[in-house]
Amino acid sequence: MISIFKDSVGRLRNGWWLLIFFFTLGALVVPATVYASSLGDSVSPSLQALLAVIAT
Repeated sequence: MISIFKDSVGRLRNGWWLLIFFFTLGALVVPATVYASSLGDSVSPSLQALLAVIAT
């Protein structure tokens, strides 16, 4: 039987992990960007890197 979610060992497929990562990253970066722009500022590269590490 072919499963789109799990591989033959029963683990979640890599594509789904990638999708989860991008959704998590977006859930962290979008609010930070909206908040920073409401203050008339931008999100610093170091904060962006920190959010990427947290999403990972």
